[in-house]
Amino acid sequence: MKKYIKYTLVASIGVLLGTSGCDILDDQLPQAELSPEQVWVDNSSVQAALTGAYSSLQSANYYGLRHWAFAGMAADETSWTGTFPSFGQIAARQVLADNVEWNNLWNSVYAGINRANNIIANVPNINDPALNKEAAVGAARFLRALHYMNLISWFGGTPTGYGTAQGLGVPLFDTPTLTPADAEPKPRSTEAEIWALINSDLDFAIQNLPVGAAARANRNAAIALKARAALYQGQWDEAYTRATSVINGTGTDLVSPFFNLFATKNTPESLFELQFDPVNSNSIAFFFFPTARGGRNELAPNTAFLNAHEAGDLRLPVNNGTAAANPAAGTTAKYTRITGGDDNVIILRRGEMYLIAAEAAAKKAASDLAAANALLNAVRNRAGLAPVTATSVAEVEDLVIRERRFELAFEGHRWFDLRRTNRLVSTFNIEPYRALMPIPQREVLTSDGVVTQNPNY
Repeated sequence: MKKYIKYTLVASIGVLLGTSGCDILDDQLPQAELSPEQVWVDNSSVQAALTGAYSSLQSANYYGLRHWAFAGMAADETSWTGTFPSFGQIAARQVLADNVEWNNLWNSVYAGINRANNIIANVPNINDPALNKEAAVGAARFLRALHYMNLISWFGGTPTGYGTAQGLGVPLFDTPTLTPADAEPKPRSTEAEIWALINSDLDFAIQNLPVGAAARANRNAAIALKARAALYQGQWDEAYTRATSVINGTGTDLVSPFFNLFATKNTPESLFELQFDPVNSNSIAFFFFPTARGGRNELAPNTAFLNAHEAGDLRLPVNNGTAAANPAAGTTAKYTRITGGDDNVIILRRGEMYLIAAEAAAKKAASDLAAANALLNAVRNRAGLAPVTATSVAEVEDLVIRERRFELAFEGHRWFDLRRTNRLVSTFNIEPYRALMPIPQREVLTSDGVVTQNPNY
């Protein structure tokens, strides 16, 4: 039986708290409702809605821990050292379709999409001279693009990567879920259809967002996300153009020393950084820290990963936790604020743009190995490492993937880097179908099969 929930407008934040189209409840209890005209009234209500849209990223089932942590744990940068069986499946790369982690992540992402959709749909109808409509919609479309890219990264594409005509997509909701009819389950769109929405959203965001601080959506962040999206799709010229425009644009370049990126919040290198404070806190450090330091000891840097660093790599003390003011080997110095739970999460930064530009420089139509080497070596120089000289496109890719492993550790990239370059099967000797995580089983069941499962799950 299909299940539905009746969504109501929430005046306090001016948004709808939505879930995905299928995983919802039977009961429709009487509720006081407000019309959109009563909620979406002025700049203040829009800013409240945007705050709600950003807060959807903060869930522990999303950027508050699991999204980026699983990208390391499913790969080879993070070890599972705790007791959650659902984590154990991911660490062993033997995930079952009923694993609760994917159900929770899926719902958190679609809730964020629905908040963004409400802003996109309602802001154009507001008349308030204080409201920059284009910027508000641009922020919401930036967030929606980020959400859908994350869904595709986990659940879509093909076992060999992303950006092909054969790629699987996810259900596409691009309008608000306001009524039970709006919540009807939708079949999965193609990967190409999802990328088309992502690219359109980012193009709008780039045109309409102001240059601003990393704490909110801004033009440089939108350009950077477009560079990442182009990288995943194999659009090398676009990836190179977008990434280099961020590198050469307004703002400070790579922050040195490397540890300052995480010891100090919102450094000039950061392009989009998710904000936490003791009131709106997370459990990231708690999950990494040993019990003797007040933590849960559920996650730890992988020993083989730490041993793979080159001698003298200045990122090693950060990645293994010893660079922190209160060092704790077996954690990571990227997340250390266990008392307040207020470590920020960097989603986009210039260091990533150098590595995107390096890879794309080699792979673009007019391959430029000299540029690729220079960009790669800029990152290595900050890490205290000697320069390298790649002499082929394949060698550039190998060096970039290696560099990304150490530069972007515990920031949510490793699994997706191995996926997009078709290295998962050879690296981990897994069945190819496991490159895609299963669509949550509950989502498939409650849709009466409208939402189809990924093959072999």
